Amino acid sequence: MSVSVLSLWRRRRTAANICSAGTTALLAAALTACSTTLPSSDPNAPVISWTLRDEAAVGPADTFGASADPIQLTAGKQYTIALLADNPGGVKQIVLDGSGTFICSTPPISGVVYTAPDKLPVSLPHQQSDLTPDSMNQVVTHTFLLLADFDVTKLSCGIQCYSGPTPACQEYFAYSGTLNLTGSASNYYGKTGNGQLQINY
Repeated sequence: MSVSVLSLWRRRRTAANICSAGTTALLAAALTACSTTLPSSDPNAPVISWTLRDEAAVGPADTFGASADPIQLTAGKQYTIALLADNPGGVKQIVLDGSGTFICSTPPISGVVYTAPDKLPVSLPHQQSDLTPDSMNQVVTHTFLLLADFDVTKLSCGIQCYSGPTPACQEYFAYSGTLNLTGSASNYYGKTGNGQLQINY
């Protein structure tokens, strides 16, 4: 059983006024021009990248290419992860999904933590931002989807019912496993760029 936790995700869409002011230091980029006139054609797929920041750390976020090597994070710590898409001819759509399998356990019940006998599937809610030209036919050339203050131990593995010492049916939460993030972005002429990020806990 897999349960998505919508409250873990905060989706933010860029717009021309955000681009002119620059994104936050989280994205490690001061963007001075994020819009352009929609071209009559565009052979280029958007370029995908990722940024990751440990909320307890000092300094800029780490930046990764579209298909980076697996990264190791610590369960119980908060991270902010961003999927970014860039294309000089404009970005029409950006999509982010995530799923994986985890060892899951209950919160303490009368001082006892119960662990599920097998790894359980988890999934993150589908995220999608669809962009359109503005009244001046300007299109956004940089956009992102943001997973803010993410702590994998708050990711539900669903309510599970087991026989044995576990009291009744309980909700279990992830703490050790692999989360696979996949992202894609398309331009206005059907060209799509893809990326993936594997996170191990």
